Amino acid sequence: MLDIIHLFIKHSKEKNHLLLKIGFIATLCEIILVFSIINAISFYHPARVFSFQSYAIYFSSYILFILLSQSLKQHTIELTESIVSTIREQIINKVRQVELQEIETVGINDIYNAITIDTQNIADLVDILWYIINCLILIIIGVVYLGYISGLSSVYILMTIGLGGLFYVINLKRISKKVLLARNEEQYLFKSINDLIYGIQELKINEKKSDDFFNSNYLSNMTRIRDLRIQVGFAISDGILIPFSIWYIAIFIIIFLFPYAGLLSKQTLVQAFQVILYIPVTFILEQLPYVFLAGISVKRIAMLENRLTRLIQTSDKKQPVCGTERQSFSTIDFQDIVFFYQDNTQNLQFQLGPVNLTIHQNEILFIVGGNGSGKSTLLKLITGLYFPHEGSILIDNEKTTMEAHRALFSAIFTDVHLFKRLYGIERSRHTELQKYLKMMQIDHVVSYENNRFRTLDLSTGQKKRLAMIVALMEDRPIYVFDEWAAEQSPQFKSYFYNTLLPDLKLQGKTIISVNHDPQFEDAADRIYYLADGKVIRVFSC
Repeated sequence: MLDIIHLFIKHSKEKNHLLLKIGFIATLCEIILVFSIINAISFYHPARVFSFQSYAIYFSSYILFILLSQSLKQHTIELTESIVSTIREQIINKVRQVELQEIETVGINDIYNAITIDTQNIADLVDILWYIINCLILIIIGVVYLGYISGLSSVYILMTIGLGGLFYVINLKRISKKVLLARNEEQYLFKSINDLIYGIQELKINEKKSDDFFNSNYLSNMTRIRDLRIQVGFAISDGILIPFSIWYIAIFIIIFLFPYAGLLSKQTLVQAFQVILYIPVTFILEQLPYVFLAGISVKRIAMLENRLTRLIQTSDKKQPVCGTERQSFSTIDFQDIVFFYQDNTQNLQFQLGPVNLTIHQNEILFIVGGNGSGKSTLLKLITGLYFPHEGSILIDNEKTTMEAHRALFSAIFTDVHLFKRLYGIERSRHTELQKYLKMMQIDHVVSYENNRFRTLDLSTGQKKRLAMIVALMEDRPIYVFDEWAAEQSPQFKSYFYNTLLPDLKLQGKTIISVNHDPQFEDAADRIYYLADGKVIRVFSC
């Protein structure tokens, strides 16, 4: 609960002050309503006639309470949705700033969970948050008034609430770890679902593989999560049941035992019972699971944000700090660069390098090698997506920032992602798109309408052609193509090597392309051959 309150205070102090003021007045009106009812019952007599003043107080309090409650709920909804929107914006913005090699260690599922499930848990709390705060105020006022009627009953009720709260807090600490474990286990379920969606072709064609995947992967993950969630549900239920039991035992003692012990008179008993009925302890207990889950979500979001912040700070330390941005270059030198992958126990899995490579302006450079030779890793180092663990990168014999380095490149990787819109390209240039669509012979399936592509439901080869169009419109000094021609028809493969690449070179562009087409190697100025993470040969054409 404290985490949630801190979250609301952190994001909107001015709004919180307004909510507190409205909430206090609304609760005051509700208290007047409650005490008007209690007073009417306590002093009921058939011959008694209520005065106009009593009616006026009751209905004016009623109307004001309804209006203020509606206003408070609307303000709370606005505040909550604003907080959720801000949290999502902060997470997404931090993800943009974290380096690729480090964001890969965070896990996409953790980010999805935080942005969707965790923020939704916080948003769901809005419907009950005001009522919980309202009930807490009513409990305080009710206990104070009960103390005025019967000091002993008030003390006993306070002890009961304290004892029930103590049991709940102890149980809360016990189940918090289980809830976090269950939430963490859900990432494996999401991975199973991703495998199902993206591997549906392989599973459809092999029923044995599909059954084995379903039973040993999905069902095992689902069973483990189900059992954990059942344990958590039982623990939460037990945590609420104990305070419930204590509360009703306390009522039994006050109502049935105190009068017989001579501790309460009949008149005081009636008044005390009416006050106890209006103390909304049971409502608070019923809502605590929602508050608890929202609190867990707040903690998970904070953990993710802190982790992303640390990664951003670590990334900043890795970047060269001198140099200025540039839009052109003569040479880029990669001197003795080394990059390696390690497992969770820091054991070396693969090492690229040391690699020495020079990129010249206005040349076509091919990178050739077998699977697992390190071609894609080298491209990520060349484009600045990965930082080398050893070695240095110089542009025209100077160090520069990674932002300036990346600004030289436009890349199409094998796992290219197409966006629905043209981002980062001036709208005045969108008219050029039709020319490129015709050039790539996809104008009959792709169009750009209302500032977005009408469809991205394309074949793999067509997607690569559309990605090429976007890269050409970005108009950067260096183009990087990771096996772009692999999914193209023989006609377009020939067009890529014999027409497109020479045309780009004539425009003063530099092209770095990973290829598996030896028949077109004469299109390159130089060819780097990779094997086992090392450059084994450089050939000048």
